[in-house]
Amino acid sequence: MLVTLISLTQAEPARWEIRDASGSVRLNGETIVHGLDASSGDFVHQIRFDALTDQGEDYQLTVCGEESRPFTIADEPY
Repeated sequence: MLVTLISLTQAEPARWEIRDASGSVRLNGETIVHGLDASSGDFVHQIRFDALTDQGEDYQLTVCGEESRPFTIADEPY
């Protein structure tokens, strides 16, 4: 299962997308809100992208206008 957690100030689900190295959108959806993190005051959001099964490099996740560092999807990434 491919999952990431992020913290956002908003309590509502946020739109996200994953683009490949060429900039094409490969997958998109909305975050799943898990609740408030009392220590930071932010809301914890989960993004599941296990539907993206194409192996490759330089994928990037964008949420609320913020881009992740490029990442790899591979059977054995290391």
